[in-house]
Amino acid sequence: METHTKKRTSCGRPKKLSRSYTIETAMQAYWEHGVKNVSLNEVCRLSKISKSSFYHEFGSEDTFMQAVLEHYENSILKTLWQSQPENTPLKQRLAFMAEIFSSHDNPNSTGCLLAKMLNNQAYLGQVTVQQIHQVQHNIIQTCATWIDQAKQNGELSTSTDTQILARYLYAQINNAANMQAQGEPPKHIQSTLELAFSIFK
Repeated sequence: METHTKKRTSCGRPKKLSRSYTIETAMQAYWEHGVKNVSLNEVCRLSKISKSSFYHEFGSEDTFMQAVLEHYENSILKTLWQSQPENTPLKQRLAFMAEIFSSHDNPNSTGCLLAKMLNNQAYLGQVTVQQIHQVQHNIIQTCATWIDQAKQNGELSTSTDTQILARYLYAQINNAANMQAQGEPPKHIQSTLELAFSIFK
């Protein structure tokens, strides 16, 4: 009688743990499903590593999430926020942002990982929360640079403090990312951003 042996798929530690692969894998999982919906066991399964290997490499889940957010900032956010030349007019920058968050073809249609982490701080450790605030600060400073440039170029005429405008701009883009993650129609997101950005005209 012929017998068949089912091949088992190993979920244990690979020959060599890849730090970058584990971080990238977790980033994609957190980004798509949300941090509170992806357990450490799932991260280890997806990365094909054991928990002991995970803790040996990263120390704790908190410091690991910090590393994931740092990777997201460097590989995704900086690419988005620094994708245009330094002297790009503010109007053009805002049109670009509106297009990104209201496009049907946007590959990042699950929203923004930073926004998702911000909305779920209660599930995160202190180190990760501190990193969230640092990334927010970096983005707001980028917005401030754009606004100061627009003021200097005569594109924006207002006495409103730059930091207030920068925080407002970041808040509107963060809201658009949340709308995108919730599946709002692109036209609704575009209309919302156009209204929000109208104060910069």
